[in-house]
Amino acid sequence: MTQYIITLKKSKVSDAFLNFIKNLDFVNSVEEINGEAKPLKAQDWAKPGRPATDEEFEQMIKEAEKDKGLSYDEAKNITKAYFEEWLEMKSK
Repeated sequence: MTQYIITLKKSKVSDAFLNFIKNLDFVNSVEEINGEAKPLKAQDWAKPGRPATDEEFEQMIKEAEKDKGLSYDEAKNITKAYFEEWLEMKSK
């Protein structure tokens, strides 16, 4: 899946353009963003499109251990299983 952000000036034809885009077979969805769309920052690593760095991965495990009362190894195994499942789903 690929995502694009298109900024339209409000005009007489903007609604017609949006209706056209929505009806294309290969378009999954069109949604309006209220306010200005902000580009992803480095700390938005959990969002689609950017994998976590090793440091972020370790930080996430430490936070899970603290929040859930899991040991480091339990949190690491659960997280690795989640990422493997996600990667498998993504590759289909």
